[in-house]
Amino acid sequence: MLKYALSLKKTVGAWLSLVERTVRDREIGGSNPLAPTIFFPMKVIRYTVIGRVQGVGFRYYVYRHAQRMGIAGRVRNRADGAVEVVACGTDEQHREMEDLLRSGPACAHVRQIGREIIEPVEGFTEFRIEV
Repeated sequence: MLKYALSLKKTVGAWLSLVERTVRDREIGGSNPLAPTIFFPMKVIRYTVIGRVQGVGFRYYVYRHAQRMGIAGRVRNRADGAVEVVACGTDEQHREMEDLLRSGPACAHVRQIGREIIEPVEGFTEFRIEV
């Protein structure tokens, strides 16, 4: 029993030491790989895609690629025939998104893409299609 108690004390002591180091490293941004030492700024950009972009599967195309890329936001058809995409991601994700919007699905014909950086929007935890 004493042997088990000493073993348990070492295990608990090691665990507490790990927890203390993790807390310390998170506070000062030390060598802990879980510590938030690298900051990737997220931008929210509203894209307006103009052309033959409704009735050709454009929203589903954007949704599918945004899910794959890990972008949060939404895509919806507008009354004027354009498609609006609001995307929250890194600069690299936005570059990839713009390339995808330019090409579009097979039956789409994109004439123009408007791009506007907007204030962060609450509630974007995933990408969704809005009707």
